[in-house]
Amino acid sequence: MGLVLPAVFYKSLINNADFEIEPGMIQHNAVLISRGVAIISLVGYLIYLGYQTISHDGLLHEIYEADEHKDNDRHEELAKPKLTLTEVIVALAIALACVALIAVSLVQQIPYIVERGVKDAFVGLILIPLVEKIAGMSRNI
Repeated sequence: MGLVLPAVFYKSLINNADFEIEPGMIQHNAVLISRGVAIISLVGYLIYLGYQTISHDGLLHEIYEADEHKDNDRHEELAKPKLTLTEVIVALAIALACVALIAVSLVQQIPYIVERGVKDAFVGLILIPLVEKIAGMSRNI
């Protein structure tokens, strides 16, 4: 609901003939609401992440420890070469660049989709989250 709030605010005031205010001010206030919602969502996520990290620290610790001790080829697994910090950072940078390029290309196609008759609310609320979810599922495969 928080993500829809700025759009609802903007649409309800821009189309309201009884409410007299210039469109630039409505857009400015909608941007402020959008940023506020983003900050509140980020703070909420960080609080959730902190809670999960602190409260569920040892939830599966005993299971993982017992599984490691039962592992017969544990010494071989520990001897395998691991990625260095530099390799990890390079891999993350490449992955981040690829995701950013895909996101930019997706966002650039939105006006063409809307011009062909698809409502922008459908694109923003259904199509983009669906594409993101499919991309996330394919990444896990």
